[in-house]
Amino acid sequence: MRLGSFEASFSFGLLVIADPASTDSHGDWDPSLEMVHASADSIYVSVRDTASGLVSVACVDEDEIADSGGQGALIFSGDLTFQNRQIRFSDPNEMISMTIPVKNVGTHVEIYADDVDEPAALVVAVSAAKS
Repeated sequence: MRLGSFEASFSFGLLVIADPASTDSHGDWDPSLEMVHASADSIYVSVRDTASGLVSVACVDEDEIADSGGQGALIFSGDLTFQNRQIRFSDPNEMISMTIPVKNVGTHVEIYADDVDEPAALVVAVSAAKS
């Protein structure tokens, strides 16, 4: 089931997926070396920047991915902690922001992208933590 979606321009080419209370700055991340960087409660994802066009982001539950057989290349799979049982999708300035409730504090997140270098479409699947 689709939990939420949006299409937007990302002026910095960065999508932040995080617990709304996360304070992780991802200071050790080098986006020129890796397109995804995760911490205990947040993920930074490099996406297409404004000059290249819009980016669509959809958050779905695990049944949606199972039914469709995936949504592009899997670029991240891991467990995160969302103490508030919420996941927020935003840009660094929070000009774009979508918050969705999740069922569990421990949540497994998988991110699928239409392109592994500069994605224009991302599908983020959430389910109960695997570990």
